[in-house]
Amino acid sequence: MSLRNKKNNQFIEHSLLKGLALFKDSVFSEEYASRKGFLQSLDPRIKMVTILFFLCATVITKSIFVIISLYAFCLVLAFFSKIPIGFFLKRTWIFIPFFSLFVLLPAIFNVFTPGEALFNLKLGGASLSITRQGVCAVSLVAARIVSAVSFAILLSLTTRHT
Repeated sequence: MSLRNKKNNQFIEHSLLKGLALFKDSVFSEEYASRKGFLQSLDPRIKMVTILFFLCATVITKSIFVIISLYAFCLVLAFFSKIPIGFFLKRTWIFIPFFSLFVLLPAIFNVFTPGEALFNLKLGGASLSITRQGVCAVSLVAARIVSAVSFAILLSLTTRHT
C-alpha cells in the first residue's frame, strides 16, 4: 500500500471514529435525561410509543411540508425538554444526515433520476443535468433522515438508560 493510500485510509478511519464517538456521546448522555423537562417527565414506555409514531409518520409521508413540520415539532419538544438547541442540532446534523446527503447527492443528476432539467453542467465533453425530480427526491429523503434521526436522538437524550 502506498503512503498516500495509507494516509487517506487513516483520515477516513479517524473521521469515522470521531463521528461514531460523537454519536455515542449523544446516545449515552445521562445529563439531559435527568433534567426536569417535558419529555423527561413522561413514562418511558409512553415516550417510546409516541416517538415511534412520529418516526413512522416521518418515514411514510410523501409530503416534505409534513416532514418539516414534524422536524419543527421535534425541535419544540427538545426546547421544552430543556435540551439546548445548539447541542441538539450538533448531535442531529453532524454525522448521519451529512453522510446520507453525500450518498444521495448523485441522484440529482439526470443519469440517475431522469426529468426536467434545472441546470446543465458541461464537464469536458460530457453533459450532465440536475433534474427537478432528482432534487425533490433527494430533499425528501434527506428531510426524512434528519427528522427521524432527530426523534431518535431526542428519545435517547430524554430517557434514562437505567
